[in-house]
Amino acid sequence: MISEKKALPTIIFDEIDTGVSGDVALKIGKLLNEMSAKGQCMAISHLPQVAANAAHHWMVQKTVVGERMQTSVTHLDPEARVNEIARLLSGEAITPAAIANAQALLQGA
Repeated sequence: MISEKKALPTIIFDEIDTGVSGDVALKIGKLLNEMSAKGQCMAISHLPQVAANAAHHWMVQKTVVGERMQTSVTHLDPEARVNEIARLLSGEAITPAAIANAQALLQGA
């Protein structure tokens, strides 16, 4: 509501979904998606329910190179997006069930 009244062209949420899960996370994802119809909306999230509602999905990775931290940002294509949401669901070992669940989340978004 504030971004509409103040005519903010872009609003960024950093882990707005901390401490929630399940249905609440899904509702947050849908709300963020609705907000994006009126302006650019970006959200940093580790929840698959939120990520599945995005129009675009970027993966941010931090790695230590020598004594420096490097950050890379990659736009995920549809297949990589399914795999990343599946990883968020299941951890390092991506299972066929996690992939099916990721696909279902994306179809329901």
